[in-house]
Amino acid sequence: MYIDRSRSTLTGAVTRCSNSFPDVCVADVRGSVDFYRALLGLDVITDHGWYAELGADDRTMIAFVQRGHETTPAVASTDPRGVLLSFEVDDVGPVYDVAKRLGCEMLIDLAAELGQHHFMISDPDGAVVDVIQRIELTTADMRRLVRYRRATTP
Repeated sequence: MYIDRSRSTLTGAVTRCSNSFPDVCVADVRGSVDFYRALLGLDVITDHGWYAELGADDRTMIAFVQRGHETTPAVASTDPRGVLLSFEVDDVGPVYDVAKRLGCEMLIDLAAELGQHHFMISDPDGAVVDVIQRIELTTADMRRLVRYRRATTP
């Protein structure tokens, strides 16, 4: 597998990105906070009511902002679509059990594939959440990845 570890250069850039996290526009910030705390055990980093950040060890991993809030553009006022919110965990099994107890819509049931043991659910706003535990690639996984790469290489 090829991973490009070279640095991107931008003319005049004087800073580096130190962190990134999705900021999801939601219908109910409190409901989203409660859902993700129950599912993943995340801590509340910041909570202003209309905006909240969740994370671990004082590092923000995801944020929620009230859909339609004056601080967001109108284009961000729709349901989340086309993005997978991925969370890597040490042990996917207990998180899967919590997701089932919460009654989450299971989009992809627990599976081991492509170097990960994972499942995908829908969150309260319809965003796709992928909970991942990294595992060793199998020979079949490597063959599948080669096939995918060949299919996308011009």
